[in-house]
Amino acid sequence: MIWVYFIVIYSLPLAGFFWLWQTINLLYVVFFPSKLINGYFSYKPDIVEIEILYRRSWIYWRNCLRYLFNIERPTMPWYAKINTIFCALGVMLGLWGGGITFLDEYLNLISLDKWMDILSANGLL
Repeated sequence: MIWVYFIVIYSLPLAGFFWLWQTINLLYVVFFPSKLINGYFSYKPDIVEIEILYRRSWIYWRNCLRYLFNIERPTMPWYAKINTIFCALGVMLGLWGGGITFLDEYLNLISLDKWMDILSANGLL
């Protein structure tokens, strides 16, 4: 059980990093034209859908996840591939971190502080 505590506690900073990466890129995509929305992938939204910020972020997230899960692999430069993979990991790990935090703070089903104390007592933190 201690390994579950170890994996959960040490995954949270990684989840935070990728979520921050994805959020910064999402803001860039929302306010500037992006090929992740209307260039690389087969789904080409119309101009009205692109202008709605709510729809634009969902198209971006969906395209990043489609690339990560090999549903669609359009040709793109190497830096765009890395960025797309990092953003897809940001979406998934951000949901993981948010779920763990929700279980800790609001539902009180787990206690991250208690888990950190257990890891500290065993010399793993």
